[in-house]
Order: sequence, then structure tokens, then C-alpha cells
Amino acid sequence: MRALEDRYRRWLRWYPAEHRRAHEDEMLGVLLAAAGPNQTRPAVRDVVDLVRGGLGIRIRRAPGALARGGWREAAALLGVIAPLLLLAGTARYAVRAILSLPDAADAAARGSSWWIIYHSAPSHLAWGIVAVVALCGATRVTSAAVLAAVAVNVAVLAANDDYVGAGAAAPLMLGLITAGALLAGPGAARGRRLLGRRALVGIAVLLAVGVFFETAMVRHALGVTWGVGLLGLASVALLTAAWPARDAAGRRALIALAVPLLPIMTMPYDAGYVADPLVRCLIALVAVPAVSGLAALIAVTALELVVIRPVTARRREPTR
Repeated sequence: MRALEDRYRRWLRWYPAEHRRAHEDEMLGVLLAAAGPNQTRPAVRDVVDLVRGGLGIRIRRAPGALARGGWREAAALLGVIAPLLLLAGTARYAVRAILSLPDAADAAARGSSWWIIYHSAPSHLAWGIVAVVALCGATRVTSAAVLAAVAVNVAVLAANDDYVGAGAAAPLMLGLITAGALLAGPGAARGRRLLGRRALVGIAVLLAVGVFFETAMVRHALGVTWGVGLLGLASVALLTAAWPARDAAGRRALIALAVPLLPIMTMPYDAGYVADPLVRCLIALVAVPAVSGLAALIAVTALELVVIRPVTARRREPTR
């Protein structure tokens, strides 16, 4: 009977700790009373009921836990910052396309296809539409636009056999973050109020500067050698994301944005280091973003535990 009790206790861990403290002994007594005389393993029906009940309680309590942890307010911030980053990416491509028009026209005159020259334009346009709709706060339309943009992005990559590196993965993830933030959070209007007018203007200015400096022609004209692909814009984007990180919601928003942006700053752009295209996709879309998000989560958690909480506790201590 002892072995059966231990196994039931393990399955009861699906319930939150506070629920177990209040009801575990009672639930365990009911389960053991219903068990057969020689039973050593939990019945399948009991296991299913325990898992379903534990998950149900956790899901019902999730909104309150997320709100207390700052994640709901973080979703509001993400509903504004992520679309702004998408819009900056689209603007960067538009600036580069306009500046390269003379060279593109010359190449087209020599027989090159306009589609080959501007093959990624549909993807950037789709993500730009997602950004504008999201900033307007249209949740359902944004979700539909994200699905359409993902389809366009995947189709363009497949048609051109492009390398799905960190730069290509970032819009996909930012779009999904945008849709998730608007669906799970209080909306873009709340995010704008949390940021305030000064922060919104500051973020917009920083991104505009990033877009300007992220064109090869501008960097060459100014003699700037740093920045490859989206590296400079990603650096500016993380700086803008860190702007509201003085509170818990801002720090959690920064964790989410690190998933698509940190890989741009850490991942090689040369596709030749991995031969298999499927492995390249998995590395760019799953492995590196997961490691980036985990690293950001660990860094923010350590900051809060080691620095922020002790400082806050000292400030709350009564003066003698």
C-alpha cells in the first residue's frame, strides 16, 4: 500500500502546491479507499482525472499568476514594441530597395529578373501590414494578418531556396509575439499608456536612426564597418526594448524580445557551416531562439533576485 500511496502522491503534483497543502491528505485518502486490496499502481482512470483536475486548476489560476508576475502588462508592452520593430524592419528594406534602384535597373537591363532582385519584397510588405494593423489594436485582424504573412514568408523562402537564418526568423517570431501579446494581453492601447508619449517618441527615433544606419550605402559613406545584415538594427531594437525595463513588465517584455533579436547578434550569417537545410531551419527557428530566451530569462531572474529585490527590501525597511 505504501508504494501505491507514493505513486498517487507523484501524480498529485499536477496540482498547485497550495492546493496540495490544503487537500492532498483528503484526496489521497479517497484514492486509497477506492483502490483494490492488491493494487500497487494507480488506475488509468484515476491518473487521467488527476492530470485533468490539476491542469484545470492551474489554467484557471494562470491569468492571476501572470498578472502578479507582470506578464499581462508585459503583453501590453509587447503589443506595441514588437509591431514597431516589424515596421522598422520593413522600413529598412524599403530604404535599401530605393537606394539600390539604379543598380537594380541596370541589372534588369542586362537581363536579370526584377523578381530575383526584389524577391523578399512580398514578405517585408506582409510584415509591414501586420505591424500597422497591430498598432491600430485590431486583435482578430492582426491574427489573420500574421497567418497570411507567415504563409507569404514561407512561400518566398521556399521559392528562392533561401537560407532561413536569424534575420529571416526574426520577423516570423516577432509576428507571432505580436499576435500572442494582443490575444493574451489588455491590448495595444494599454501598452501605449504604459510606455507614455516620451518613451514612444524615443523608441521611434532610435528605430529610425537604426534603419538609417543599417543601409550598406550609408555605412560605407560614413566609414562605418560594424553591422552585418540586421545586426545594427537588432542592437538598436534591444536598446529600445530595454527602455521600459525598469519595472517587472518591461523586463519580461525584454525576455520575449530577446528570443528573435539575440540570435541576429550571435548567429553566423554564412549558410555553409551546416549543409542540411532542415537542420539549418531547426537551428535558426528553434534551437538558437530557445537558448536566447533561456539566457535572457536567467539574466533577468538573477538581476531581480540579486539586485532588485534586496534594494527594494532595504527601501521598505523602516528608518530608525
